[in-house]
Amino acid sequence: MGNGSDDGLSAVALVGMGGFAVTAHLHRDLASEAGRDPIPVTVYAPSPTSERLEQLATIGVHRVLLKAPVADASGWARFLHDSQPLIGADS
Repeated sequence: MGNGSDDGLSAVALVGMGGFAVTAHLHRDLASEAGRDPIPVTVYAPSPTSERLEQLATIGVHRVLLKAPVADASGWARFLHDSQPLIGADS
C-alpha cells in the first residue's frame, strides 16, 4: 500500500539459489517493463560465507540480514569478529 516506496522483494535463505535468482530477475524485469525503479532485494539469514554473499550480490541482492546463531555474549562477540571480514562498504 502507499506510493510504491515500500516495494521490495524479501526472501529467507532457505530457498534454493537457482529458484531465487529466477524470482529476483523476474521482479526486476517486471519493474523495468512497468517503468519502475529497480526493486530492492533483501535476503534474511544466509550462511555468512564470502562465497554465498558473492552469489547473492551476483543475482542482484541489495541487502543481507545476518542471523547470529548464538545466545550468549561471548558467542555474539565471536560471531561479530568472524563476520567482520564479510561485512564491508558498498563497492
